[in-house]
Order: sequence, then C-alpha cells, then structure tokens
Amino acid sequence: MDRIEYIKWLENVLYRLISSEHYFKLVSGQQKQSWSIIQNSLGESVCIFWSHVFGNYKDDLHYSKFFDEDAEKIAGTNFSQNKIKARLLKALKMNNSDYDKFWKEVKSCRDQFIAHKEIGSNNIFPSINLCRTQAEAMRLIMAEFVKKALEQNLNGNWDIWNRYYQATENSNRSIEVKCKRGFKDGVLLMSDEIKQQKN
Repeated sequence: MDRIEYIKWLENVLYRLISSEHYFKLVSGQQKQSWSIIQNSLGESVCIFWSHVFGNYKDDLHYSKFFDEDAEKIAGTNFSQNKIKARLLKALKMNNSDYDKFWKEVKSCRDQFIAHKEIGSNNIFPSINLCRTQAEAMRLIMAEFVKKALEQNLNGNWDIWNRYYQATENSNRSIEVKCKRGFKDGVLLMSDEIKQQKN
C-alpha cells in the first residue's frame, strides 16, 4: 500500500477512535440501561481502533508500517520510529514502563473481553481517554509528515492531505466540538421522536 492510501485508512481509524471516545464520555454516567449498552459499544470500539494502530506490530495499520526507514529518509529523523514513540510517550506523559503497562491493559481488554469472551475474565475498560490522547498525537504527527512530504515534492496527492490536516474543522478540538453538538442534537431529536410516538 502506498503512503497516500495508508493515510486514508489510518486517518479513518484515528478519527473514529477519537469520536468514539468523546461519545463514550458523553454517555457515561447515564442511568438508563440503553445508555450503558451504548457506552460499552463505544468503549469496545475505542479499544479495537486503538489496537489496529498501536496494538500489534503485525497489523496492517500499525503506525510502524507507515513510519518505516523510508519515512525517515523522506521526511528526516523526526519521523524515525524511536522519535515517533518518544513523542507519543510525551503526549501520554508516560515512560516506557508506564506505557508497557497501559499497552497490556488495552490489549488484554481487547483480547479477553472484546474480540474474544474469555469465561471468567473480569475486564474493565482501561483509561480509554489515553487511547484518544495517543490517537490525537498521531494525527498531529501525520499532519507534520504530510507537510514535509509536500515540501519535498513527493509524488502523490500530498496537497489534498495537507489542506485536510490544516483545515480547522479537521482539528482534534473540532472533532470534540462536533461530537458534543452531534450528541446534543441527536438526544433532542430522539426525545422529539419518542414524544411523537407516544401521541
């Protein structure tokens, strides 16, 4: 898969991860059973999306497939796997040991509770807000790489992706705002539909 195609897939997963975590927060603490079912589904989605990008090095969408030796040659040493990992750790405010523990928690939740239902496993969602933080950091790194690729005049539609990442409506903050607005509008719409059904 070429890098432009990879960005399309990776951005889709990162965007959905971030959105799912924001919605997870929005439905948390609601008392009705339907909300807890929705919350669990969103939490599961966050863990699955996170696993695609940060979980298993063998997965097609693991970030190391994009930030390989060629990426470093193209855009410089700031895009080596070691530098990318260091930036992600900094965004998470973790050292290697903290991250290993966090990684195992998310991976265990995904393996034992979501992808497979191991009888007797007592999993709770890990700190999925950190999954979102890591995804947001990766989007910033991707935006920087795209800008560098455009400056290097690499073949491909780098300009389209540069405009995408530079657009305010695609920022990490805007995703949160869209989720809050979408949740509020969706709840109000659902409330109106329920009232109409009762009449």
